[in-house]
Amino acid sequence: MDNWLLNHTSLIVALVVAAGFTVRVWAASGTFLNPDEALHFRVANQTSWKLSYQFGLAIAHPPLLIFLLHIWRLIGTSELFLRFPSIILGTAFCWSIFKWLMTLFSRPVALIGVSFAAFLPPMIALSAEVRQYALLLFFSATAAYLLELALRQNSMRKMLFCVFCVYAAILSHYSGVLFAMAVAIYGLLRVLTKPSSRGMLVPWIAGQIGSVVVCAFLYFVQLSKLGANFGGVSPLQDFMGNYYLHNSYFLGRNPIWFVIARTGGVFQYVFGELVIGDLAFPIFIAGILSLVRPRAANPNPQTDGSPRLISLLLLLPFALNCVLALARVYPYGGTRHSAFLFMFAIAGVSLYLAKAVGSHAARGIGLALLIAALCNTFAAHHKPYIARADQRMEHMNRALEFIETQVAPDAPIFADQQTILLLGHYLCREKPYVADRSLPNFTTFQCQGHKIIAPRPDNWIFDADTFPSRWNEMVRTFHPAVGQTVLVVQAGWDIGLARQLQNRQYFHNVNFQLLGRNVTLFKLKVGRDGSIEANAYPPYGNKV
Repeated sequence: MDNWLLNHTSLIVALVVAAGFTVRVWAASGTFLNPDEALHFRVANQTSWKLSYQFGLAIAHPPLLIFLLHIWRLIGTSELFLRFPSIILGTAFCWSIFKWLMTLFSRPVALIGVSFAAFLPPMIALSAEVRQYALLLFFSATAAYLLELALRQNSMRKMLFCVFCVYAAILSHYSGVLFAMAVAIYGLLRVLTKPSSRGMLVPWIAGQIGSVVVCAFLYFVQLSKLGANFGGVSPLQDFMGNYYLHNSYFLGRNPIWFVIARTGGVFQYVFGELVIGDLAFPIFIAGILSLVRPRAANPNPQTDGSPRLISLLLLLPFALNCVLALARVYPYGGTRHSAFLFMFAIAGVSLYLAKAVGSHAARGIGLALLIAALCNTFAAHHKPYIARADQRMEHMNRALEFIETQVAPDAPIFADQQTILLLGHYLCREKPYVADRSLPNFTTFQCQGHKIIAPRPDNWIFDADTFPSRWNEMVRTFHPAVGQTVLVVQAGWDIGLARQLQNRQYFHNVNFQLLGRNVTLFKLKVGRDGSIEANAYPPYGNKV
């Protein structure tokens, strides 16, 4: 069996990649867009490149995905079709990581690695959304593979393609900058320590200068101005930590414990299961130690890279991310923002597992598939998360039907910031819409005759504690008539307003429409003094 596998490696990898593609198509099918996906489509769904670029400057991502979607939307705009670029590139990442691992290590390592890349839950999830991570992973793995080929073959053409992929990784996601820094240090050491590679020194240096130029451009035209969208917080000082990533930034306590705990969080996220992730962390360390121990054999005699340089390549991205997290510049831990670490984590774990099973490639593949199956069976989902059953397209269709049949065209819709992204996409029938931000504390726009109102900038999700004050502020600003019905809609991640209000005596008679756990609608009326007339149906006695 082992001999057959090694003699038919291309067939096995093709089958694994095809199965990974099938799983990704299934994961991307039958569900409505989440708020981030709707945001990316809205930015791309403009009448010109210039408008898409200008809208894209307000989100915390480089523009490559937006430009890709701007073209892609001309062919189709269904949920599955919008996710297909991620599906394709996420699948291609599996092939790229296999080729990269083949250049660094043995064939069993590469077979184990491609099995992990194809079937681990986060790999599937990030490849089935309208987001930047599939682009980042594909271009990063391809750049690493091309770098090895360029240095081994002294190929100027492959080096140029490598540099292009590094630029594309940076333009896909800001964590691509950390990847570029890691491969820049590794590449420079490779060039300097191997005389046969010194012909690549000039093009490599030129490529790094170009990376600096790309990073400087992104910083001055976009990143430096993002603080205005995050309450004035500097984008290089914990601007995401004030929202939902505070545990991924150093809080000034024990830096050693922070590094250990957050690195463990990375492996928990990579494998999508807490216990297996905890075990993968020391396995990764064992794989690194197998390279750096004295007299360690070259893992792949065909490559010029020494075992210690390869170990440095696997560790550098983690070290760089740690340093930036300790400086409160970039998050580190069990979050998709550290997705650029996935390929390095998989490489180290696959290396040790291949050594553990010896020359038995069949056992290695079987072990990787078993681990992936366990991770999918007992998956631990990181926030923000919507269960597939609650994200079924049926729920969104029923919400739209309710608005069309049960809500008067002149009735305003009151929603939080994440919900208006979904309403703008679905209620506006996937057409471009212009949001009015002239009022200091509100965003408004029109869809199907309805005026949609959302408080901003800090009301991403409604909750029962803040909702009454937001309602009162809305009434004071827009002056709806006494008795006017207002539809309250909440959809997206971590919503709980309806359930919270049901536990309060003023709202126990409200007719809540609960469509799964992540879409809710209910009607309220404006009281005589502008307060909430909580019972939207007679008798109208209770007020807040």
